[in-house]
Amino acid sequence: MKNISRLFRFIKRAFSSRRKRFWMHATLGTIFIFLLIGFVVQVFSRLNFLDPVGDALKDIEVTDLVFSRLRGEPAADEHIVIVNIARLDRRGIAEQLRIINKYKPRVVGIDVLFEGEKKEDPMGDAVLAEVLSETNNLVMVSKVNDYDEGSDGYRQLEKSHPMFSRYGVTGHANLTTEALSQEQYKSSRMFMTKPIVNGEEELAFAIKVAALYDPDAAKAFVDRSNDTEIINFRGNALGGTGGFGNKFYALDVADIFRENFTPDLIKNKIVLMGFMGEGFNDLTTIEDKFYTPLNPQYAGRAFPDMFGVVIHANILAMILNKDFIDTMPAFISTVVNILLCFFNVVLFSWIYFRFPLWYDGVTKTLQLIETFLLLLLVILFFHWFNYALNFTLGIASILLASDALEVYHSVIRNALTDKAGRLYFLEKKRRNQNL
Repeated sequence: MKNISRLFRFIKRAFSSRRKRFWMHATLGTIFIFLLIGFVVQVFSRLNFLDPVGDALKDIEVTDLVFSRLRGEPAADEHIVIVNIARLDRRGIAEQLRIINKYKPRVVGIDVLFEGEKKEDPMGDAVLAEVLSETNNLVMVSKVNDYDEGSDGYRQLEKSHPMFSRYGVTGHANLTTEALSQEQYKSSRMFMTKPIVNGEEELAFAIKVAALYDPDAAKAFVDRSNDTEIINFRGNALGGTGGFGNKFYALDVADIFRENFTPDLIKNKIVLMGFMGEGFNDLTTIEDKFYTPLNPQYAGRAFPDMFGVVIHANILAMILNKDFIDTMPAFISTVVNILLCFFNVVLFSWIYFRFPLWYDGVTKTLQLIETFLLLLLVILFFHWFNYALNFTLGIASILLASDALEVYHSVIRNALTDKAGRLYFLEKKRRNQNL
């Protein structure tokens, strides 16, 4: 009974008129900090001279440390073989596919759009169409274009010419990046699972391939019902750079034409055909090449490390091995970040009025400690549980809280209440006298 009585007395004191003002200003201080964050983001986004710095910094995510530094060496994937088509014409790709078909792969995925007929080589088109018709369990890529914000979908689905695409199913090969052109930074960390195109879903290329190889694994992935998924990168392949190389079997152009491989490498396996440079010794090509979390250089990256077809292989391996990454729901993330900010506003405000001479030193120290602990928590959760926490807004509010609250209490609170203004200036005068 005594404990219950103490609790009621505490609640009563917490909601006394004086403390009501404290909680009211704590709430207003929290709102002020989030408004300040929004203002800073808007201003910096319009300062073009900061673009090079922004491009380098926005490309950094703390979870990249897990992929490139903390994770143990993963085993090579034995389900998937990647074949480099280099710059072969359609007749050359057809010849590659004819050789591959001799060794009876279970599924073939082709990461190439054959957009129209080649009038200069109609026989090449005919040969390719014939070989495609002889290929079992064929998946070809599509591309979603022209995003419509109103419907939250796309207006256009680009496929290979019907003379080629009719022999297999299609899956979109769009990789989610912030780049507007090939020359810009284009880090690939996630992908769209099932974008809507003119009212219909177009599943991702890797999902369609997985569905033909292991329907249960593909269904388990689709049943997660996420519009986007973080890619759980296993590693690279020949022709790529960065960490964990050669985690997928890969065959170069000459390897296929010379049949320089054992039959068991392809039989009953998934074969992905796509561009991986002029050859595996070509380390300068950036066409269809992306930055990934496996890249050991975090900021100001000079050279992309993984070809698009290898990223699709990583997505496919993640689906087949059911090695998914879960993310904190947006609503929970928002609530947690607001509470982080509010907690710090209450704590820093209490320090501001109770220990004014210690305010700057104590709050700056707390900011550093809290930021470090939150970043560490993000890394550990990602590493141990494959779970992506999102404290970005909360960390930003913590880093701004100390200085922002000084502005709030000295300017905004002063404007709201004359009494608060008098209290502030009296406190300021007392500080100066003590100095």
